[in-house]
Amino acid sequence: MQTVITLDRVVCCYPDAETLLRGAAARTRQLLAFSYPRDRWYMRVITAFQNFLRRLRGNEFRTFVHSPQQMSAALQRAGLVRIATHGTLVWVVDLYRREGDIPNTLDEIAGTSGKFPQLVGQGQPLDVGAEVRA
Repeated sequence: MQTVITLDRVVCCYPDAETLLRGAAARTRQLLAFSYPRDRWYMRVITAFQNFLRRLRGNEFRTFVHSPQQMSAALQRAGLVRIATHGTLVWVVDLYRREGDIPNTLDEIAGTSGKFPQLVGQGQPLDVGAEVRA
């Protein structure tokens, strides 16, 4: 069984995603999976509108859409390599491994024939030996 650090819909809650990811990467021995909103114009509009409504209600909480390239670069500088990515219209999930620590492909890790395991929205830890959903 592999150890997996997960950040499920957490990155969008922090104004400084790079610092958050560097901290998570420092604690990652094997795998790190995280989800984040797609960096698209429609997600920026939705996020801005949600933040506007929060501001009107006096709620100081804000959400953010971060650059995937900057987040990936922060993790790569920390010695992690992206081995899988999967997205929907709204969310993206990336899976990173510690460089040189475990097998190079998701097939070798979970025997998934290239299909990315369901990591977000279920509240369940990833069991890389279990059957995965496409």
